[in-house]
Amino acid sequence: MEKSKKLKIVCLFFVFALLIFGCADAGDSGGSGEDLQQAEKTAELELEDEAPAEDIFAGLETQTYGGREFNILARDQMFTQFYADEETGDIINDAVYRRNRTVEDKYEVRINVINSGEWSEQPIRNSVTAGDGAYDLIDGYAAFVGSIVTAGLYLNLLDVPHLRLTEAWWSQHAVDELTVRGNLYIVPGDITINLWETIMTIFFSKEIIKNYNLENPYELVKNGTWTLDKMIEMSRDIPTDINGDGIMYVEDRFGTFFYDDLSFNNFHNAFDIPTTLKGADGLPYFNLDSPDVLYLAERMYALVDSTEGVIYGNRAEGFRDLYPGGYPIVGISLDMFAGDQILFYPTILGDAEKLRAMETDFGILPYPKRTADQAQYKTSSRDQHTMFGIPVDVKDVEFAGLITEALCVASNKIVIPAYYDVSLLDKFTRDEESAEMLDIIRQGLNFDFGIVFSAQINSAGWIIRSAVNQNTFNFASTLERSLTRHEAALERFLDALE
Repeated sequence: MEKSKKLKIVCLFFVFALLIFGCADAGDSGGSGEDLQQAEKTAELELEDEAPAEDIFAGLETQTYGGREFNILARDQMFTQFYADEETGDIINDAVYRRNRTVEDKYEVRINVINSGEWSEQPIRNSVTAGDGAYDLIDGYAAFVGSIVTAGLYLNLLDVPHLRLTEAWWSQHAVDELTVRGNLYIVPGDITINLWETIMTIFFSKEIIKNYNLENPYELVKNGTWTLDKMIEMSRDIPTDINGDGIMYVEDRFGTFFYDDLSFNNFHNAFDIPTTLKGADGLPYFNLDSPDVLYLAERMYALVDSTEGVIYGNRAEGFRDLYPGGYPIVGISLDMFAGDQILFYPTILGDAEKLRAMETDFGILPYPKRTADQAQYKTSSRDQHTMFGIPVDVKDVEFAGLITEALCVASNKIVIPAYYDVSLLDKFTRDEESAEMLDIIRQGLNFDFGIVFSAQINSAGWIIRSAVNQNTFNFASTLERSLTRHEAALERFLDALE
């Protein structure tokens, strides 16, 4: 007998029993034959309406491997996003555990995660040189993984069987942006949550908004008027020498606080001013000498040189001493924000978890637009997130593709909701509007070929970072001297992608 029919009989039995005993308790005023028929009909409808459990692997080949190991090389910082030994009650740990067990049970494999320590491409080079086929999937450090691509150590993911790179669990924008000549060697996906943890946002202090009677930032975002000019305007009157010592430092209050130069570089994405564009042949070319990029550099330098409530720690007296040796500026500035000493704080989304003990409320915003006319709020993830790749010496390409796809699907259905819906929205954000902002932020996640591969193209994608660290603004002349080298490096890199 089918399971659904057995369940229906059991349910009808309990309905009948309840009615009989209900009648005994209620006397003659209780159930009739009509009541029983109606109850049976209701139970049948409820069973029919009950949706079957989702087959998250629908469309993927069903195959078992008799306990074969699937080997993932992962950085120490990301190890727990790939592996969990047991359920501990921690939301993310338990989701990772369930994700892995789901894939292991479905395909009869064992997920084996090798901790590489700090990021290094050497284990991959060693394996390929020896032909070991030691790894099926690589957790690549986004800022530096391009060198593996140029060395020819990764497979073209578009040729890997079973990978469905047009599905929601892979970043479609990244697939489009990073594919050149029909080749795609790295891609971010939902196997890890670090793409979302490192997405760049703006936190704001609700206490300062209230005390200074400022406009509601949420409403500005929703009506499309959350721009850089608006952020500066709201920051202008906030700086306060709280301790009265005549020096603006860690005990004082600030309007907008940038703790590093990557926050400025993100305005390439926020203002929709890419470092590279694609020509009719599909090949990227530089957009660096365009009026838009010059405008961007001028705006960013004006911010770091501002006296209008905006501060950049690396250029500010006192704060610049916090940069060498362990980079303490990050923790110190986050503590300042938690103490309502900063109105707007550009940082990564994952820092929301560190603010659970913050006594007053804070909100989360997308990066501001260039103008109110810009169609969409955009951002990117900091470059420590994972870019996945499959090494060329992998022993079984079909096996690697199938289990990689299965892990990404299962993570999209199990881990990402645990992080986004349960952990982030329920535990770390303070209001319903933050959830709406998070949707806007996620929808605006952007990738820029020139920034992703900046390390391989003469640091061309980091020209804004360089500009804000100059003692005097000479962006145009600096670019003029370096553009030829940038273009030569890009040409060499594109040749390596063939």
